[in-house]
Amino acid sequence: SEQDRFDHMMAIYAAMVHAMDRSVGKVVAGLRERGLLDNTLVLFLSDNGGNAESGPNGKYEGEVPGGPNSNVFLGQNWATLNNTPFRKWKHYVHEGGSATPLIAHWPAGMKPDDSTTSTRGRLIHSPAHVIDVMPTLVELSGASYPTTYNNTAIEPMEGVTLTPAFVDQPLLRPQPIFFNHEDNRAVRDGKWKLVALKNKPWELYDLESDRTELHDLAADEPGRVAVMSAQYRQWAKRTHVIDANSSGNAKLPAKKKKKPNVLLILVDDLKPALGCYGDSAAQSPNIDALAARGMRFDLAYCNQAVCAPSRFSLMLGSHSTSTGLYGLGSQLRQIVPDAVTLPQYFARHGYSTESLGKVFHIGHGNHGDPQSFSMPHFHDKVIEYLDPTSTDGGKLTREEAYFTNQELG
Repeated sequence: SEQDRFDHMMAIYAAMVHAMDRSVGKVVAGLRERGLLDNTLVLFLSDNGGNAESGPNGKYEGEVPGGPNSNVFLGQNWATLNNTPFRKWKHYVHEGGSATPLIAHWPAGMKPDDSTTSTRGRLIHSPAHVIDVMPTLVELSGASYPTTYNNTAIEPMEGVTLTPAFVDQPLLRPQPIFFNHEDNRAVRDGKWKLVALKNKPWELYDLESDRTELHDLAADEPGRVAVMSAQYRQWAKRTHVIDANSSGNAKLPAKKKKKPNVLLILVDDLKPALGCYGDSAAQSPNIDALAARGMRFDLAYCNQAVCAPSRFSLMLGSHSTSTGLYGLGSQLRQIVPDAVTLPQYFARHGYSTESLGKVFHIGHGNHGDPQSFSMPHFHDKVIEYLDPTSTDGGKLTREEAYFTNQELG
């Protein structure tokens, strides 16, 4: 029945929580057994609130939901309950989407139990944010945060160290905490939170008395709304936020595009066997349309007659004789560690760079170059395209299966 389905979905979720808690216990036990627990800072937190994706009823797919190869999402109904009493869910910056647990455990670095101001077991009421983790760990490790990389300025850390809270001192935050996701936006300054949905006016809440964001005080505090919204706009401009909102539900004026977008499509092992190159057998209407509306080069060449070195030449603008990248197994950063790739140049000039597929494909491996791209890689870089049946039950190797003319079956 539908009720059984919803019951089982939550049972699966509860089992995952139990498994997670048990795994945390195993890690802590391992630290204790090795005598490392007292001087290890353990931080536990989440990345967002309850997940309302997949609609009200969620997903419940697979031969054995909750088992391998199943697909289970709780959906909006259960997510609303999970987030109670907070509003909204994942993707939003109301408390239901952005509030996270944050547990810090470090016996050697916190005031002991026999101290009159012991911080063990205490609840810290000062707002904290994931951006505070980096400065905390940089301070504790004795490291320094760089200001440049390859002669390019690095944005400074935005957060503050959490270590004062470990010894019963206040967190001194020089600026508010800002949020933006999918044009949902918020500002947290002390007890005050200014928050808005995409293309909607600002709402203002006193989170000390109204953590559930039920009593909007924007109409009662227009001056505070004006100040905090101005702070948000300054932050959004400084940090290059792409935002469809300005002061409320008005949209920012569109900027004239001075630079073109670039979509680079690179394929493997394709000679000019396309309709636009005169091959009557090739069915490539979409590529032909690009050629018809653009231009076609009849005498274009790759750098070498193998894939990886040609890709490196494309990404570096250099011949293999200059870079030393000759073979299928060549590792870009091992041979040219300080190389600046084509997408890195683009990123330095204001572009967002993203990859899909085996851009830095090395042999049949799955190596990439994350520092070349400003967005996470979209899919695995190598997708197996060998049909297992073509190996004739394992009698043929991978390469033989690719190239044999033998008729199987």
